[in-house]
Amino acid sequence: MIDNPFFLNYILGDHPVAEGFITTPSQRRLWQARQYLDKRLAQYSPEQLKMYLETLITTRVLTYSVESTADATLIFETTNDRGKGLTNL
Repeated sequence: MIDNPFFLNYILGDHPVAEGFITTPSQRRLWQARQYLDKRLAQYSPEQLKMYLETLITTRVLTYSVESTADATLIFETTNDRGKGLTNL
């Protein structure tokens, strides 16, 4: 809760961050994540970023809560139509 204003203004917003302004470890991690993401996104063209955004917006995620690995495997095998293997995730 204490870091909400920092998140809204400096991570989601475009306010510049002065070196001494970061006061908590979580703010430092948020700022490092923002810098990392900015650096990675700069590698793509605006057209590529738009394509990725459209893909994210139209993506559907299925969530199944199961009790056992056997149930998870059965659901995966039933819904998987791309031939991808099941991972530990």
